[in-house]
Amino acid sequence: MLFLWVKISLLAIKKKYFGIKIKDLVSHKQDKFYRTHERTKQSNTYMKGLNKVTLIGNLGNDPSIQNLEGNIKAAKFSLATSESYKDSNGQNQTITDWHNVILWRGLAEIAEKYLHKGSLVYVEGKLKTRNYDDKDGQKKYVTEIIGEQLILLDKKTDGN
Repeated sequence: MLFLWVKISLLAIKKKYFGIKIKDLVSHKQDKFYRTHERTKQSNTYMKGLNKVTLIGNLGNDPSIQNLEGNIKAAKFSLATSESYKDSNGQNQTITDWHNVILWRGLAEIAEKYLHKGSLVYVEGKLKTRNYDDKDGQKKYVTEIIGEQLILLDKKTDGN
């Protein structure tokens, strides 16, 4: 509201250039403020979610390629991401997390052609959790990254 008062005060000084009554200006600004505030409150109620993952890491194995019905390819591989820090003794420590990645169609073809164990890649996609029953009847959950964008970060070599 202080900002609104300052703005109205500045416009009051320039009143002769605008030909607007200050009373009308105040009520218009307040109405606009409250309408905007109401829209914001309403939009937060219906806010959509975001499911986005961005990873840079190394392949833990060669991609496993599956040819499905309709000539659709799927590539699956594990991706290692590492994080380093210094512990309380000043020693460098590294934590590695493993992620299951699935690429479909054209991205799977690229993975089949160019990726191998140790390749450095950028993967962008979404998280997907699925479940299944193991051989003992226990329900198991698997969270995977469905890749939507892939960038190869390995340096080019003459041999490849």
